[in-house]
Amino acid sequence: MAVVVPAERYEAMERRRDELFAMIDRVHERNKDVPSEVIEAEVRQAVAAVRQQAARSTTACAWSLVTTY
Repeated sequence: MAVVVPAERYEAMERRRDELFAMIDRVHERNKDVPSEVIEAEVRQAVAAVRQQAARSTTACAWSLVTTY
């Protein structure tokens, strides 16, 4: 498969990709001495918090629809 993309857009995509990988490298370097178990536990906590917030937001949105009509 091939895609034609304007050069400016391609360059912007490349810059964003490079910035993403640079950020990943910085995070990796900053956490190189942290045990993987600690990182995994923190990620699980963060995901749970985001899911809980999303569930509250969805419930509040649904409730507002019910009370509006």
